[in-house]
Amino acid sequence: MGVRMTSTQMTSTMALLVISLAAAGTYLLRLSFLYLMRNWTPTATLKRILRYIPPATLAALVLPSILLDQGELDLTLENTRMLAAACAFLVGWKTRSMLWVLASGMISLWVLQALPG
Repeated sequence: MGVRMTSTQMTSTMALLVISLAAAGTYLLRLSFLYLMRNWTPTATLKRILRYIPPATLAALVLPSILLDQGELDLTLENTRMLAAACAFLVGWKTRSMLWVLASGMISLWVLQALPG
């Protein structure tokens, strides 16, 4: 007696085919933009605007996990993530070193979480 597949189940071959087609489609879409825009040069204004996209994206990804606790804004001194982020910000401002920012942020978070209270 074999197991009968319903119409909602997908075989591993079918899943691999779907993933492969999605990957190929994504690759071709990106490649088409590179090909079509190969002779285009962005203006100085556009270059200046595009410089802000990486830090804005990073802030959008990181700030909710720092400032929100179970969906509520937490700006108290009991928010260890916010205090560790502030420490990392100050270290980064002073040293301009990503390694020191990461190290100081993680160490301060561990220390703050280990403190009683």
